[in-house]
Amino acid sequence: RWGGVSWRTLRAQAQTVLARLGAAIPFDVPVSRLAPGQQTLVSIARALAANADLIVMDEPTASLTDQEIEHLFAVIRTLQARGVGVLYISHRLAEIFALTQRITVMRNGRVVTTQPTAQVTEAALVQWMTGRAVDAIYPPRAPVTGAPLLTVCGLSGVFCRNISFTLHAGEVLGVAGLMGAGRSELLRMIFGAAPVTGGEMVLHNDGASQSIRPRSPAAAYRLGLALAPEERRTQGLVLARPIFENTTLTFLRRFARGGWLVDRRREIAATTQLGERLALRSRSPRQPVGQLSGGNQQKVVFARSLAGAVKVLLLDEPTRGIDVGARQDIYRIIGDLTAQGVGVLVVSSDLPEVLGLAHRLIVLREGRQVATLDAATASEEAVLGYCFGVERISQT
Repeated sequence: RWGGVSWRTLRAQAQTVLARLGAAIPFDVPVSRLAPGQQTLVSIARALAANADLIVMDEPTASLTDQEIEHLFAVIRTLQARGVGVLYISHRLAEIFALTQRITVMRNGRVVTTQPTAQVTEAALVQWMTGRAVDAIYPPRAPVTGAPLLTVCGLSGVFCRNISFTLHAGEVLGVAGLMGAGRSELLRMIFGAAPVTGGEMVLHNDGASQSIRPRSPAAAYRLGLALAPEERRTQGLVLARPIFENTTLTFLRRFARGGWLVDRRREIAATTQLGERLALRSRSPRQPVGQLSGGNQQKVVFARSLAGAVKVLLLDEPTRGIDVGARQDIYRIIGDLTAQGVGVLVVSSDLPEVLGLAHRLIVLREGRQVATLDAATASEEAVLGYCFGVERISQT
């Protein structure tokens, strides 16, 4: 009014919109400091506040909890009832079938088909998206017979307390829990990217055991630990730089003559080799990473991890925001690594994914470990029971 902003009115309207999404977000915190899921909710709230006739939602649930997703779905259905059009982009097929009336499939920048949702099957949708039939979503789990690789005992930090587990060679160990339960913080503590206040980590290598506490990611890489972080665009990649520079960034000394002058030919050769191994789709190793699709960007993050002698691979939401075909490639890569004796610790908000990939999983609630389960026999209901602290559900 009169060229000024009524902050009281602005805050009240913002509170109303966020309440529709079931989001409890502090108003006075810069958005850059919010968790990825909270940032997504702010973006969605801004679209709702515009009272638009058409809202485009691009992977809106990628970093949301199940409860937040339920609130969002309720809002979308309310918008539909009011005549608002929603263009909903997602790689989560269940969401597409739950929300939409029509489906348009694109592949390689071209429209493949548009069909009424009621007439589409999941198998047909996957085949249209990938150009091939997908018989099995997750790779078969080979029995874990390898020796222990990493033993964590009583690990504690700012967000996690008293976490204990053993990761074996060739094993995928899943980490389940709600947003804020401490899943990402656990990986960051192991990787030397978050402070450790107590507990012990022991790395086992060829019969020898070494007590470790990396003081930095660089120290973790030297020990054979590698992390693919939750947010690849802000935490994992330098988007303006070419693929080969992102791939070799952590291990430049290995590609330097005399330890000083970087040999670009060696960088490009190594990147090309890793790209073929990971089915990376790009024009060349010199292409800027920011021009790649989400799935191929994620493969570059994997390539950097594999450029060194990785023993333990830490994966934080490895398939977030990538299509079905790229997801299959990521699963294949994980299967290949475990077959070579690499131990994988994987965090995923997609509960069927973590149950499908892992041999065992630990469940975190409010920074504490509340269960260790056999992934082959655990049900989604049981895991959610532990996540929410509902014993009746977890015992079924």
